[in-house]
Amino acid sequence: KVSNVFLHCAAAIIWFIGIRRLYGPRIALLSTILLSAYPEYWFTLTLATTDNAVMVCVVTFLVCLPCLNKPSKFSIPVAIFLGSIIFLVQQLRSAGIICVVTLIAWTLFASGSKMTRRNILLAIISIAVYALLNKLFSEIYPTGLPDIFQPLKLLSAVDFNTTQDFSINYNWAEHFWPAIPEFIRVQVAW
Repeated sequence: KVSNVFLHCAAAIIWFIGIRRLYGPRIALLSTILLSAYPEYWFTLTLATTDNAVMVCVVTFLVCLPCLNKPSKFSIPVAIFLGSIIFLVQQLRSAGIICVVTLIAWTLFASGSKMTRRNILLAIISIAVYALLNKLFSEIYPTGLPDIFQPLKLLSAVDFNTTQDFSINYNWAEHFWPAIPEFIRVQVAW
């Protein structure tokens, strides 16, 4: 529990400092209160789950993302750091793809009419670092992690005839799906 409290406090502090730097103290205070009032934030304090560590990574990702739009001598290190954070989010919670989509959307829309080749290059660097770290991790640990994001597996577990509780989806995704021969997985998923 102590480590969970530490991770939650770290996430709140990183969030407050990052938002204060970007938008000022009032918005930082209000948004930190809203973050701290989020029910799952308190629920996970009692659990041994990677959600606590991923919260720190996601908060760090979100407060560092606007740094890509500001010309600085630290732009490339920030892009490399963001790629590393995306990798950690992928390994901790299989949500790296959400960060990649967020990064692409940020690059396309937040830059607005000021989008430059520099913005695109920094996004490419982040995604390349993420892909490289995933590749290296797969080489070092070839069996992979059990919770790696596989869209077809997860989408095939959706069943509108049930309550969609964890026990049904887990049994499908972790026991039945691996037993299906690869050449008919797409057909079974549909």
